[in-house]
Amino acid sequence: MVALSCLNGEQKLQLPWMVDSGCSNQMIGDLESFTDIDEKYRSQVKFGDGKKLKVEGKGKVVVCTEEGNKTLIRDVLHVPELTLNLLSVGQLMLKNYKLLFDNGVCEIINKADNFMVAKVPMTSN
Repeated sequence: MVALSCLNGEQKLQLPWMVDSGCSNQMIGDLESFTDIDEKYRSQVKFGDGKKLKVEGKGKVVVCTEEGNKTLIRDVLHVPELTLNLLSVGQLMLKNYKLLFDNGVCEIINKADNFMVAKVPMTSN
């Protein structure tokens, strides 16, 4: 599990984010966490267990680390039924982030400026 959480614009604590190598998109359940969203975007996502959930928007979310660093994540899907937030390893790599997995830690680094966005300890699910 990723220890990425912060207060959004309305001072509401976001749910923690999970880094997921099997997830094809960033996803979040809370509409209020979006800084910008296209609510006309509609789709569905299918999970590993075969369950399908409705997507009711796509937009931008600011993610904060425990250290107080903030980064804007684009193309995040709004999936209202989600009870946790998902960061896609593949999408992060496509969006110019580098992920290093070593010694039980995942480092997420912005390749544009070599800034470490987060250093995340591995946990079991």
